[in-house]
Amino acid sequence: MLKPTVGINPYYFKYDDSFWNGTKEKCFRVVWFAGGVPFTLHHPSCGEITNHIARLDKNR
Repeated sequence: MLKPTVGINPYYFKYDDSFWNGTKEKCFRVVWFAGGVPFTLHHPSCGEITNHIARLDKNR
């Protein structure tokens, strides 16, 4: 059975001159327990998301 890939767009907060991912674990767990595969969309550069999705599809 194929599982849907669900992209989660995180929010960031600045702390100690850095940006930190503030997405709650609950967001990932909800997707996982609903039968999906959570996928964090971190500042995608050109083609990065497509490459990750292609790798996930290849491993199905």
